[in-house]
Amino acid sequence: LAQDSFVFVVMLRRTWRPGRAIAPRVAAFSSTAQTKPGQNAKTAAEPMHPGIKFGLGVTGVCGSAIAAYYAYRAAVRPEIHPMLTTNVIPEVSDKIFEQTDNMLVFFFDDKEDLEKRKLLLQRTHDRLKKVDGLGRVSTWHSFQDGLNAKLSERAGTTDDESKPLHAMAYKGLRKTSFSFYDADLHPDVQEAMVKFYKPVFEEPFEPWEDHHAKYAQIISGSQFVEEVYNQAGEPNIMLVQMYEDTCFMCFLMRPFINSMSRLFVEEGVPVTIKRMNIDKNDFPPKCPVSRGTPTFVAYYNEWKVRKFDEFKPKDVLERISKDVFIPPRTMKVLHGLVEEVNIRFQLFTQYVMWVVELNKMQQMLVDPLKGHEESDADFNMVVQDLMVADMQRRDEVETNIRYLRQEVDDAETDLLYCAAQLAQNVVAQEKKLAGKA
Repeated sequence: LAQDSFVFVVMLRRTWRPGRAIAPRVAAFSSTAQTKPGQNAKTAAEPMHPGIKFGLGVTGVCGSAIAAYYAYRAAVRPEIHPMLTTNVIPEVSDKIFEQTDNMLVFFFDDKEDLEKRKLLLQRTHDRLKKVDGLGRVSTWHSFQDGLNAKLSERAGTTDDESKPLHAMAYKGLRKTSFSFYDADLHPDVQEAMVKFYKPVFEEPFEPWEDHHAKYAQIISGSQFVEEVYNQAGEPNIMLVQMYEDTCFMCFLMRPFINSMSRLFVEEGVPVTIKRMNIDKNDFPPKCPVSRGTPTFVAYYNEWKVRKFDEFKPKDVLERISKDVFIPPRTMKVLHGLVEEVNIRFQLFTQYVMWVVELNKMQQMLVDPLKGHEESDADFNMVVQDLMVADMQRRDEVETNIRYLRQEVDDAETDLLYCAAQLAQNVVAQEKKLAGKA
């Protein structure tokens, strides 16, 4: 604002002097200024009306005063920002959060809490912008009733003056919290923040060989630009699935993605599928932010990138068929594989139940006198362990179904064996008690 006021005053002094016409100088800079035939700008100008001269003079004086005032504030009182804090550090919305990476969100109990501490917030924001390595971090504020009170009470600072600013840092799917007691930023805090916002990627993956080469290859964030962005171009479409090992839908459709990838290669469908684990990789350059999984992103060329709303096997298949031609016989096979994904779900559910029962039976064999009741934690742990193990496999839907059927049969056999052992132990214990009687 100070710079704009200064430029305005300079232009005003160059275009107007008391007692002189302003029109010739304005016309020299105006593309719309016109003169009548036989006239030039100088002879066409009329003397300025006294009222206009007075108004411009007042404007010039006010502009000079504003420029001098903000220059003073910047030099003598830098802690006072000329704008409201909430304008400089806006409130984050759900839409912004879903689309933005490298965020630092300051939390306040309510608007009154923000008003009390906006000076510290502004000074902290300004200091963060000067730290090397944090220039691309965007700052926001949000409200969560009671959060700051709990954190401050835990830190032993309950009064408003000593209460720190609490912020949550977001990078990829990672997050951590920081507390700011003053705007000077302790070196340890700066170092921790710079370290947190450095991208984290898995080690580069080697291409799969043999028949696995037709499957959807897994890439790391460091390979994303070369393996995806640089390879996209009409008519070849690069389709990336962003997934997590603990995402149930990602787990469920994993072998289907491999089957679809192989069929695309064999039938010449111009779609290459890659997979990237965003739980282990931050969002690399050229990759849109996605806070939910599975997410599919299609790269048509370097300018055209589309994030699919679809995420279920059938919906993803139908969405791809809108962009490229898939032979009818291939579509028929793929629709059949979609149905087999449901069979995979049923077999996996059965497998989980047998494993849970098997674990209970084994615990009873070790300690028969101790009660063993099934809990949600035990069930969830079994589901997660089996999902993570399955996500490391390289197979297709039909192969995986055969594998799961064998696992179910083996679990049933083990459970029957444990039940027989438990029955023998019970009989032996009863005979022992009978003999004592």
